[in-house]
Amino acid sequence: MHLVIQKDFKYIPKNSLISYLRTKKDSLFMEILHLIYDDLDNPWLGGGGAVCTRAIAAHMSQKKYKTTILVGAYPGSKEKQLEDNVRVVPIGWGNNYLMSRLSYTIYGFFFLVFHHKKYALIVDDASPFSPVFSYLFQGRTPVIGNFQNIFKKHIFNKYPHMGFLPYTVEAMSHFFFKTTIVMSPFMRDYMRSKKDCYPIPNGINLEDIPVFSKTPPFPEQKYIAFLGRIDIYQKGLDLLLDALIDIKTLLEQENVVVLVAGDGSDMTRYKNLIEEKKMQSLIKLTGRIEGDKRYHFLRKALFTVMPSRYEALSLVLLESQACGAPLIATDIPTFNFIINHNINGYLLPTESAPHLARGIQKLLGDAEFRKKLSDNALEYSKKYDRTHFLKIREKLYLRIMNPA
Repeated sequence: MHLVIQKDFKYIPKNSLISYLRTKKDSLFMEILHLIYDDLDNPWLGGGGAVCTRAIAAHMSQKKYKTTILVGAYPGSKEKQLEDNVRVVPIGWGNNYLMSRLSYTIYGFFFLVFHHKKYALIVDDASPFSPVFSYLFQGRTPVIGNFQNIFKKHIFNKYPHMGFLPYTVEAMSHFFFKTTIVMSPFMRDYMRSKKDCYPIPNGINLEDIPVFSKTPPFPEQKYIAFLGRIDIYQKGLDLLLDALIDIKTLLEQENVVVLVAGDGSDMTRYKNLIEEKKMQSLIKLTGRIEGDKRYHFLRKALFTVMPSRYEALSLVLLESQACGAPLIATDIPTFNFIINHNINGYLLPTESAPHLARGIQKLLGDAEFRKKLSDNALEYSKKYDRTHFLKIREKLYLRIMNPA
């Protein structure tokens, strides 16, 4: 799979010597604008896209490029100077989630109207739920559409009464961006131009993840881990609840609980569902887990479960592998791009709580199988070191800002 990635990148041309020298000469005066609604401190999202946006900004800062990151406002949000050349600027109103999304679109679009010429490059994490229509300015300023996710029909499943508008916005963005970055090769199929669509995974910083002993006895604790945004539909948390109800007796006999770590707009609703099904003794909501605690949480679990209906390239999946956590996940394109069934993870059909229940039963009862998945996951994780992908992004950015 790693070789497939390398093949997809081969058509990114290297800068000529003249272009390289011009880049070095002008770099102190070059500024990048990155538009992404999400931010690490956003209580409604705080996902992997925000992590990787900061990572590429820090990387370009080392090359003397300034980056301004425009994010959506949220309660308590304020401008942050992360490094000498990286600042995060919230825009819009952060009173509530809906107002935050809508005002980000309005403020972001008019910011571009008045300031787009100031930047050497604009990178837009295009979202159908908070679009800024940056592709309207790509004739005057280089613009890259950066797609963290593709929703398609799932928009109607999540928002049956108001899905047409974001569905149309997403389709337009796939067509109108001239240059795009996607998280995995399968996402290229949705883009107008395959030639100027670059599959560049976000990757993870392996240096951030503590090294754990892999020799028996394993430091497993009696819990199954879920880590991610509390989005019931996308993350398949309703399927997880139904599956756990089916094997409630087994979990009680094994004295195993499920720890659901994360936060999001569905937190209250999911808590109510758990109480309604009388599963609060077996499913514990822990809230967000940050820093090293996040990696210890994954590593010490019996295994991690990810029953998502759709994903782009989940950082939690990559982090689980790098922590050596056995993993159960749904067989969606993004996951089967990384997971080989029964080798470095266990894949299940989507939309099937019974299959999920049987998968959990299998891993609960087979410690040897868990160890096999764990060992292989650690080895596979090395292919997704973020440093490699940041260098590829850098080459693409420089080529677009300084065409030969």
